Amino acid sequence: MRTKAAIATLVGLLLAGCATPRGVPTGADLVTEATVKSSFQSPADGMLYLYRSPARGVRGQLHYSGPILAGQTLVIDPAMNRAMLDGQPLEVVLPGGDVLYQAYFRREPGVRRAVSSAMTASSTLSRPPARDAGSPSMMKEQRRGENPGTAPAEIGAPIGAGGTE
Repeated sequence: MRTKAAIATLVGLLLAGCATPRGVPTGADLVTEATVKSSFQSPADGMLYLYRSPARGVRGQLHYSGPILAGQTLVIDPAMNRAMLDGQPLEVVLPGGDVLYQAYFRREPGVRRAVSSAMTASSTLSRPPARDAGSPSMMKEQRRGENPGTAPAEIGAPIGAGGTE
């Protein structure tokens, strides 16, 4: 009887150690922990989850979730209150102090396709409309004294340095 209770307790502890924090899906693996600068290079396309571990009465919290592509590198820098993906800051502020951050990774083969289509859609939406030489805005610029075919004077250049006196 005592052996069964000990085994049940041991199994319970083992299963509790394998559980992911709230907000992190099952199947995500802990890939790095950081109280100081730490990094992780993704072995495959997937999803990344940054989690602040509970400490001193503060509940744990999911701070970021988003795609990460194979070969990209995550850098968590608690001292600078930021995380970066391939040198680009993630849109997240990591509270400083003596805080443990955990990064979880879960393989997701469809992530690359989703990222590609999102990037295509955003570049189409942010592309400025083409200006044609006969457009009113182009004519207005030419009326301001600029001759077509000559470069305008540099803004802020001293007089005599490419500008007109």
